Amino acid sequence: MATLIVLNTTTWTEIGTNLTTAIIQIKGRDAEVFIGSSAPANNVIGYTIPTDTPVSLPSVAALGGGVWAKGSESARYDTA
Repeated sequence: MATLIVLNTTTWTEIGTNLTTAIIQIKGRDAEVFIGSSAPANNVIGYTIPTDTPVSLPSVAALGGGVWAKGSESARYDTA
């Protein structure tokens, strides 16, 4: 089941750590995700993703296991 969270464009919001995969859909402008092993600084650039479109992140574990998001409105996500 998806989880809904409120985002903003200036700080990263943690989706989860020690993950293997994730799916995320960000609503609004400036949709970005960061994948790594620790929380990024607020000025770190993430991957831009299409807004309102579910995006699969299949190899999160190989890239550090953590997912953080930014955007102007909200995000829906599910993780494994």
